[in-house]
This record gives sequence, structure tokens and C-alpha cells, in this order.
Amino acid sequence: MAAIHGYTCRALTLHEVPLLLDHLDAVFGAVNSVTGRRGAPRGFFEHHWDCDDQRDVRGCFGAFDESSGRLVASVRVYSRAMRLHSETSIALASATEHSLETGSCSSTVRIGGIGDVATRSEHRGKGLAHALLHLADDYMRSQFPLAVLHAGPAVVPVYSKQGWQSIPLSSTTISVSASLLSHGIDPLDASNKCITPIDFQNPSHMELIKGLYNLTAPTILGSFTRHSDFYWSEYVGTCRDPRRIPCRILYTENGKRVSELHDGDNAGYLLAEIMRHDVQTAISAFEKSNHDACVVNVLVLDLFAGKLSKTTTNANLSVEATAALQLHTTLSALFAQMIESTLKPLLPQHVPVDAIKICFTFPTALLPNEALNVMANNFNPRHRDDNNKSWADQQFRKTDIDTGFMFKIYTPFNINGPKKVISTVNDLETVLGPLDAGHTQPYAMCQDVVLKEGAPVFGFFKADRF
Repeated sequence: MAAIHGYTCRALTLHEVPLLLDHLDAVFGAVNSVTGRRGAPRGFFEHHWDCDDQRDVRGCFGAFDESSGRLVASVRVYSRAMRLHSETSIALASATEHSLETGSCSSTVRIGGIGDVATRSEHRGKGLAHALLHLADDYMRSQFPLAVLHAGPAVVPVYSKQGWQSIPLSSTTISVSASLLSHGIDPLDASNKCITPIDFQNPSHMELIKGLYNLTAPTILGSFTRHSDFYWSEYVGTCRDPRRIPCRILYTENGKRVSELHDGDNAGYLLAEIMRHDVQTAISAFEKSNHDACVVNVLVLDLFAGKLSKTTTNANLSVEATAALQLHTTLSALFAQMIESTLKPLLPQHVPVDAIKICFTFPTALLPNEALNVMANNFNPRHRDDNNKSWADQQFRKTDIDTGFMFKIYTPFNINGPKKVISTVNDLETVLGPLDAGHTQPYAMCQDVVLKEGAPVFGFFKADRF
């Protein structure tokens, strides 16, 4: 890579991390003059550094202006492990080159993730980001068999020219009124008795949410594993971004304490965030009678549910799929309480919560259409007389395809599953792509739901974002 006149591009040192955080705040933290939205502040990036116990400063790269000595561009490599098969184990072609985690329910490969790509405006157009990505590429090649990044639509062609290839990810958005989210569920289920804030320092809470997560997450290929209690409690469980209003809640059937749950009891949890700017925009739209613009987007980070099947004192908690109607009740209770405790307190008295349209977006693989259809079909006949349909009904859903997830493969590896050798991104897409013809797969959260040909299995949980 040719040197860029007037700049030094290199790996950062540990004492330069504060410079990196200041730089990211300067590039992203300003208010957009067109939208009025503030970008990601320093706290957002501090969280990603302080709460990531896999952080490695060797993966942080910066470009310094030689005249001022100031850091003016950056790239960071995140270290993760990605699920690639839900039933069989993975072994690398050369086991001595890279280590792999292998679990009983899923198989993972170590992966480098590109993030924090930022150049100060007055230094753009000089190839600094390209030079730093080249350094990051060399670093990842020595550490990982596989790399990933997420790019916005405008820059996908830029990364394509550097050898990155897209694998499409299907997402689902449900848009409904707030009242529809709680319609038809028992008032007890939506009450504070059944919904409690998650305490990430409480061992019984952690055991339950891990059990719910581990029921379904290993079946979502392309998602990242969570390797430590620190990562769970700090990276997943906390938020330092003042733009976001976090919601971290747990549902237990009949309002039982977590320690009182027994076989057959249902539970679920929701991690979500609402952007303050969205709420202010919706309020302003209501006041101007522009009701079509009264929309608040809910960022779903985690959403998992199930039925307990083993809760004895001397054994690990076990969770299994639950009935469709109960799954609907659990998710509805979580959604309803999220609106009640997170959104409603932000609205002035003259803005009714039912005037706001709520939009939830999540990976289609997490709540596939087959599961949503079964939930709606079990709910709707019971409420035919009041003409209210389930929030899971097809009329409230929209599916989008995100082509921003881009990959590179550095070292071929083997997988005992749908593809024997993964040596190209096209090979990887055969693993992460929809279910092939003739293949079926039971859906983890809901009984009697079987995923068939064309069902998405590739997903990413935004609690693990970087």
C-alpha cells in the first residue's frame, strides 16, 4: 500500500484509545443540519470499548495528520465468533492455524468485524479510509479465517471494489397501533406483576435469559455467540447512548418470581431501544395533524421466549418451545409493557399513545412468517367479534432485504453440514442462505411450526452490534 503524503497510517497504542474515542465523537457526534438528528456520541463508542472483553488494541488503526499530529481517520477490528451451523460441528482445514468454539447445539468460527470507520470531513477524499482498511485487512488475515462488515447502500459498491461480497439478510417490520399490541391478553399478563426489569447482576435472572436465548439463538446462523457473563451484563445489558431510551424487561407467567418458576411455566424477555428524536418527531407530527408521520421505531435488540422444562435446584435450567397462543401472549405482554414503561412517559398529556404507530424491526429468521402466521391464526378466531386482528397478522408486516452485510474469506475451512469446504463467499452464502428445497427445520420458540424451503436462517441480533 503506497504511503499517503502528509499522513502516517498505523496501529494505535493502548494510551491512544482516548484519542480514538474523541475522534469518533467528533466525526459522528454532530447534529445533522438536514435531519436535526444527533449522531452517535462518545458514550456509544466508550460502551463498545469498555464493555467488550475481547477488545484488542492491535486491531485499532488510525491516520495521523503529520502537520498537526491529530488523529483524523480510524478503523477498528472487533473479534467475535459467528454461528455457521446449528446441528453439526465445524473443523478448520488446518486446525493449527485458527481455533474454533464447538458446542453441542451450534458450531462457530472466529471472525473479524470492521467498525468505527471514520474520517474527519476536511481530510476526506485522500484515501485514508482505504489505507486503514488495508492495514485492518492484513491484521484480520493473520487472526481470522473470515471477516464481516455492515455497509450502508451508498458505500456497498466501494467495499465491493475492495473484495467484500454481500450476503442478503431478510428483516421483518411490523407496524401497528400501540393498543393492538396489548389487545386480547389478560390484564395480569401485561401488568407489572408479570413484567419486571432484568437485573443482569441477579444470577437467577441471568440463568433464565440465557436459557431463553440458548433455545433459539443457536438456530440463527450468522449471529454472534456470547462467551462471558461480563459481555452479557455490560455489552448486552447496558446503554451509554443518551439518544436512546433502553428497555430491558422479563416476563414470567402468572407473575411468579424467577426463583418460583417450575416445569411448564412460560417466560420471555425483550431488549429494545427507542430513539428520543423519533418520539419528538412523532409528537410534532401529531401537533401539526400530520398523523401519518406519528411513527416511533422500536429497535429490537433481543426477543426470546419459551417454556421451562427443567428447573430443579441441582440442574441447569432448560427451556423448550411453547404453544402458539402462549407465545403470542408472552410477546404481546412484553411489547405492551415496553410501550407503557418506555414510550408513554415521554408523551405529553395531549398526545395519546394510541395516536402513535409502533414499528418493530427484527431479523426474519428470529420470528419467521410461518411462526407469525400460526400465532395470528390461533389468536384471530378468538377475537372475531371485536374485529381486532393480532399484531402478528400478515397485513401489518413488511419484509425487506438488507444487502449491507459483506464478507471476506481469508482461510478455507470445513463444515460438516450443507457445504463441506467454505473457501469463497458464495460457499458461505449456501450455508447462510434460505433453507434448500426438500429441507425442513423445526422452529425453536413455537411448537408445531416447521420451517420449509425458502425460510431465512441468516440473522443478526442488534444487542451484539458494533
